[in-house]
Amino acid sequence: MRWIKLICLITAISLLGGCSILNNYSEDQYEEAETMAVDYLNKNYEEIETIEIDSVEDSPMGGIFVQGRANTIGFNISISSDSQGELSFSSIGEEEGFPKSKEECKDVICK
Repeated sequence: MRWIKLICLITAISLLGGCSILNNYSEDQYEEAETMAVDYLNKNYEEIETIEIDSVEDSPMGGIFVQGRANTIGFNISISSDSQGELSFSSIGEEEGFPKSKEECKDVICK
């Protein structure tokens, strides 16, 4: 019985320690992710009048999650990083009524 408790404790510590190691971004990387999100929206969507960023935080999968509103309609953008810490756009979730994608950006990411 003692061994089972010890194994469970070691497993829990390992998992919690591993999770905290995954999400070590600098303040500059959070700012870069916010800038990337705003640029992505402006370059890929029609009729964006206002963009408000509500939060920039670690995502459960190890990237950075940018949440906000464009023209008062919510979005969630996921930014991932490679092994050298280089950030790149990963995906976007949009609330109903979100501005439409520009025609030339429907199949590719406009940069």
